[in-house]
Amino acid sequence: MYIALEDYVRWYSPIPENIFERLAIEACCTMDKYTTGLDNVRKLKEAFPVDEDAENAVKFTAARLVNTLYQIYEAEQAASMGRGYVETENGLQRKIISRVEAGNEAISYMEGQNATTAIKNKDFWLAAIPALLLLAQTVAALFGFTLDLGEVGDKLLAVVNAVFALLAVLGIVNDPTTAGISDSKQARTYISPRED
Repeated sequence: MYIALEDYVRWYSPIPENIFERLAIEACCTMDKYTTGLDNVRKLKEAFPVDEDAENAVKFTAARLVNTLYQIYEAEQAASMGRGYVETENGLQRKIISRVEAGNEAISYMEGQNATTAIKNKDFWLAAIPALLLLAQTVAALFGFTLDLGEVGDKLLAVVNAVFALLAVLGIVNDPTTAGISDSKQARTYISPRED
């Protein structure tokens, strides 16, 4: 391996050793994949840098990959605990969208809906756009690129809000939980919005 836990903690906060070992192997395999030449020679394995600066550069790259993988791992763990059901007055209902953040990583899941219903739902798009931008940033980080998509994400969310506002005014977007374009009989009896 190109990095040990004691090297990793020079740059990042400590993580559990068993998790570090698994992520370090994955990071090192990724580095081998991208440094193997057309001649199938693993350049880092065959000619690991001997000068201190180059060796530290390889270790830092491995540490950065491990850190990115760990942030993804934390977000996945938090998301898996956030899935499931919510208690409503109608009994247990499956969660439709679950968004969980860990550090600067986030994962959004759609559950309990089919794709046709989801694309008509503004909340789906408001969760999907940041998730896709996060995926793009994470993939770019693996290749050493830094993407600052904060402003782009905000503009995309503003476009989604504007489009759904226009569609709602035109009567095109309706409540995806009811059949047809009108409110359910139950919803028509409300004087004010129901608080679930």
